[in-house]
Amino acid sequence: MKPPSQPIGIVGGGVGGLALAVALTQRGWPVVVYERAPRLEAVGAGLNLWQNATHVLRELGVLDALAPLGTRYARFDIVEPDGAVLRSSPMPQARIAGDLPGMFVRRADLQAALLGALPPGTVRTGHALASFEPAAGQGLMLHFDGGERAVASALVGADGVRSRVRRQMFAGVRGVAPVYRGYGVWQGLVPFVPTGYAGDTGEGALLTETWGAGRRFSLFPAGVGQTYWFAVLTQHEHARVAPGEVRAHLRHHFAGFHAPVGEVIEAIDEDAVHATPIHDLPKLPSWHSPLVCLIGDAAHAITPNVGQGACLALEDALVLARRLEDAETLNGAFDAFERVRRRRVASIGAAARATGWIGQWRAPVLLRLRRRLMRSVPDALVARQMASWAGYRAG
Repeated sequence: MKPPSQPIGIVGGGVGGLALAVALTQRGWPVVVYERAPRLEAVGAGLNLWQNATHVLRELGVLDALAPLGTRYARFDIVEPDGAVLRSSPMPQARIAGDLPGMFVRRADLQAALLGALPPGTVRTGHALASFEPAAGQGLMLHFDGGERAVASALVGADGVRSRVRRQMFAGVRGVAPVYRGYGVWQGLVPFVPTGYAGDTGEGALLTETWGAGRRFSLFPAGVGQTYWFAVLTQHEHARVAPGEVRAHLRHHFAGFHAPVGEVIEAIDEDAVHATPIHDLPKLPSWHSPLVCLIGDAAHAITPNVGQGACLALEDALVLARRLEDAETLNGAFDAFERVRRRRVASIGAAARATGWIGQWRAPVLLRLRRRLMRSVPDALVARQMASWAGYRAG
């Protein structure tokens, strides 16, 4: 398709929105990214980038700049609160993914790499979408909080699980709202890497997730001498912890967990902790209309239990850019994009939901069952599933 005269409007300056802007700009398409925040800041601390994601970043030309800032990982262990290993899984290696690395990065570093690949002025902060409607002639008129307006040839909603674009697309439709999954996440960075987590030279780092009764605590070396941590607790959707009490809250709930969990909790910066109630989305009737398309969490938000949320958003960005390049119409491109992506994201979303459900079990009988399950699942089955995720090549 020939690039339109009016820009594609992308709502949301997160991973998926910025990646799509890069991919379209490289193809000569005019793009404007509208971000509601007054300045572009990384929401969340770290991201797990499997090889399916680093494939996209290589295609976008930003992997070489990002790779030195990340940590390559070798193994992922699920462990008990006393440190006993329930399951140890080698991460997908070169035999699966060619010369691509899998790595863990700070979200801010990924965001900076994508921004660095965009022309100045592509991202307009302080623009919260209020509504959209057909423009006189062709395209869409976008209305923003505060009264500003802009014309776009089409609109892509990359504005997350609480998407305003999706809300207007399905106004009055039941069964499309985000679903709370019963637990919340606290996450942040600490300025050190615990002993044994960095890995020997050339082997890659260790990632761990400790599963207790209705609580989990994960540690991921995140490059430049830092460690990403996240804590998961079963709780009411609207439960809150008062400012200044996060450390005490985590200290209480994770008392007795193996080292270095306690050391990490004592080192957290309370002012930089992100707290998030975890939702995902039900299956939407559609991800698009003739001039509007949803990507990433706006279309198919999944829980963060398998580390694929950002990876799927990056895949979406490259797939949609290529469909727009190849199709004859915008609607044709959006339809082809959705047909290509539906089955994969549904499968990974179901795996993430199931993992979170099992990981938050609390009853003693269920904890005993979980131990048996974790130790009995064949390694080959786990390896095949991980390979199917890591080995996917968006395009």
